[in-house]
Amino acid sequence: MELIVNAELKDRGQMTIPSGVRSLMNLHKGDEMIIIAMENEMIIKPKMAEPLTMAGFLGSDDETVDVKGLIAKYER
Repeated sequence: MELIVNAELKDRGQMTIPSGVRSLMNLHKGDEMIIIAMENEMIIKPKMAEPLTMAGFLGSDDETVDVKGLIAKYER
């Protein structure tokens, strides 16, 4: 499901996440967000409390056997 909504930036740099988006994303008061900012684009994602729960979400990587190996793979 995709939801596109408008939101307004307030005087102090605050923005309300509309209720439909909060419901879709299962967001609650106190949840932390990560903001990824580029020149003409911004992505706001919920910060995962337990990132390892998503391990394997994108498939398996038979070449990487540990965290150090994963870091080394993407430092190239």
